Amino acid sequence: GPLLPLARAGGPLALAGAAAVAGVGLARLLDLAWRRRPAAALGGAGALGLLAVGVLCCRALGGGVPAGHVAAAAVQGGGRRGLTSLQAPPTSVFAATLAASARLGPRDGGLVLWPEDAVPLNVPFARSGIRRVLAGVARRLGATLLAGVTAPRGATRFVNEIVVFSPSGQLIGRYEKVHPVPFGEYVPGRGFLRHLVSLAAVPRDMVRGRRVGVLVTPVARVGVLLSFESFFPDLARAEVRGGAGALLVATNTASYATAQVPDEELAASRLDAVACGRFLLQAATVGESALITPDGRVVAPTRLGAPGLVRVTLGLRRSGTPYTALGDWPAVALAAAAGALGEVAALGSRTRRRRARPAASAGVGRGLDRRTAKEVGAP
Repeated sequence: GPLLPLARAGGPLALAGAAAVAGVGLARLLDLAWRRRPAAALGGAGALGLLAVGVLCCRALGGGVPAGHVAAAAVQGGGRRGLTSLQAPPTSVFAATLAASARLGPRDGGLVLWPEDAVPLNVPFARSGIRRVLAGVARRLGATLLAGVTAPRGATRFVNEIVVFSPSGQLIGRYEKVHPVPFGEYVPGRGFLRHLVSLAAVPRDMVRGRRVGVLVTPVARVGVLLSFESFFPDLARAEVRGGAGALLVATNTASYATAQVPDEELAASRLDAVACGRFLLQAATVGESALITPDGRVVAPTRLGAPGLVRVTLGLRRSGTPYTALGDWPAVALAAAAGALGEVAALGSRTRRRRARPAASAGVGRGLDRRTAKEVGAP
């Protein structure tokens, strides 16, 4: 919407606060039409005017011009939607992603991004033969390959990570997901809940990662977010502060039959791109994959359920936005100031009402006394 640029100044909190102020401002303007209250309408117009000025100012805070570019591609294997990871054959996800990657050539990208869970394993990654397959893909393309892998870690836990292969086929980095999905990738209070309900749909808990997802690759320093993590802007901010010139989101939305969650995921990625002033490339197993520019535009989106490739030029930036520098503090400070002013105004209003009440009561009493006296014939 029109308020989106404000995220550059204060992130999601600033955007939410601006939406609230805009709603109140519009309501005050409507007071002029229905209740004919010019003072309220003037206040509403002032609030909307300040928001408009803020939006115009924030349009200039996009993070500067790109310091470099890299050819990149996001791979979407496609397939059936509405299936959980337990219902979908693991080999079908990997095969679909591999088949879509076969349409890429050495000139299509210096960086290739596979989705989250594109490589679902039933053995640890180090012992899997698929490791050699991924190395072969990187060598064939002459590109840095980032692929989403899920693999067991012991009998009751698993790891969800991004592995990085260099153009020569060497494993050069990995990032483990920090924010698991409650009741999707882990069960809070599993020891208690297993006595009450069946937890067969989530048989294992994800091992949480412990570090920020900044990966140094042969083509660029990038920040990686895995699926649910795109809803935590502080993670994207930490990656930009850690030197990430671009953001990558790998996600798996295959278990959702409707477009609601894929659309929400894309919207969260747009907010991250705008708040941090970075180009963002998103790869999803069955959609939606796209490039998002620092002003929130969605470029080359794929269709849900269909195989797809997003071939783009990924801009790399060094400078940030006020949000990357200050975080949520500006929005929190403005909210606290507005709350304090509201309390002062309310206190003043209550004080004026208390002072006016005795005088009004006295007047009413005197009036009654005079009328009573007249009725009884007193002089």
